[in-house]
Amino acid sequence: MMMKHLNDEHLIAAIFLSVLMLLTPSANAYRYLSAIKQPRVFSECSMKTMEILGEKFDFKRFCTVIYYSNGTTDVHFSITVENISKQIPRIQINYSKTVSPDTQSSKVSNIQSPIGAYYTGPLQERDWDGLWSVLAPGNATYWIKYDHDNNYWRYHPFEWNEPWEMEGAEKTHVHLAASDVNAWISGTITDEEMMEKIVSGGALATRIIGTAAAMAIAFFMHTIPGLIIAVIVAVLAQIFAWLLEILGITNKSQWIKDNVQLANDDGFAYYWGFKTIGAWGLITNPPIFDIYGPNDMHILLQHHRVKILMVETREFYEAWGAERNTTSSGRYTLSMCYTTFVNPGFFGTTDYDYGYGQW
Repeated sequence: MMMKHLNDEHLIAAIFLSVLMLLTPSANAYRYLSAIKQPRVFSECSMKTMEILGEKFDFKRFCTVIYYSNGTTDVHFSITVENISKQIPRIQINYSKTVSPDTQSSKVSNIQSPIGAYYTGPLQERDWDGLWSVLAPGNATYWIKYDHDNNYWRYHPFEWNEPWEMEGAEKTHVHLAASDVNAWISGTITDEEMMEKIVSGGALATRIIGTAAAMAIAFFMHTIPGLIIAVIVAVLAQIFAWLLEILGITNKSQWIKDNVQLANDDGFAYYWGFKTIGAWGLITNPPIFDIYGPNDMHILLQHHRVKILMVETREFYEAWGAERNTTSSGRYTLSMCYTTFVNPGFFGTTDYDYGYGQW
C-alpha cells in the first residue's frame, strides 16, 4: 500500500509539472505581449537662455511624450518664462498634440506630383468655415496641393506674395506670403521670425492673449507690449522646433514643403478656439486685510483706484495648411500673470457687484 501511495504521488507530481511546463511559455508570451503593448513614456526638463529685445530670459522647458504600441504619439510641452517685467511676472504656454501613424510622416496623400492627379473641368470649391476653399488636387491647369482658401478668384486673387488674415465662422485664416515661405525653407529666416510674421501680422496676437490683457497692456504698460509679444513668439518657435525633434523629423525644409507650401510657394495656417478657460485676480494695492464684508469692498472699489494681479488662462488651436482637414491639430494654453489697475466705480454701484466671488 505504501508503494502504491508513493506511485500515486509521483504520478500527480508528474502531471502537475507537465501542465506547468506547457503553461509557462504561454504565460511568458502573454506577459511579453502585455509588456510591449504598454505605452512608453519619455520626460525631459531643460532650461534655455535667450536674448529678446536686448534682455536675457530663462525659458524653463518640460516635455512628456507617450509612445503607444499602435504608433500613436501624444506630445505635451510646457515652457515658462518669469520676471519679464514688473507688470508681467510670468507667462506659461502649454502645448499638446496627438500624432497618429497616418500623420506621423507629416504628409497628406495629395501632396504628390500633379501629373495624372487632377480632376477635369474648372477648379472646384466648397464652403469651409464660412469661406470658399479650392479643392485638391486641382485640375489640369492648376495644382492644388491641399484644400485652402480660394485665392484664385475670391480672396486676394493671384496675390501669392501678399500676407493677409481673414475671419471665418470659427477660425482665423492666415495666408503666408510666398517670399516668407521660401525664406523659411531656405533658412534665410528663422522659426522665430516666421512665427513673428504670423502672430504680429494682424489681430492674432490680441486673440491669443485675450482682450482683457491686451487692454491692460495698451493702457498701463506702454513700454513693454512688444516685449510680451516677442516672448510669446519665441515660445511658439521653440515648441515648433521641439515638436519636429520629438517626432524625429530632421528635414525641416521638407516638412514645410509638405505641410505649408502650396504650388505657388505661398501657404496657410489656421487658428481657432480662442477663449478664456480660467481667470482670477488678487487686489495688491490698497491692502485688503481690513475688508470684512461686501460694504467694505463696495467702498474700496467705488472710491479707490485698485491695483490687481490677474492670472488669465487662454486656449486656442493651430493647424498648418495640410493639417486643417485632419485630426492632427495642436492645442495651446497660455497662462499670463499681469498687473492691471481698476479706476473707482469701474465695477458698478450695486451691492451684488461687490459680493465675494462676484468679480
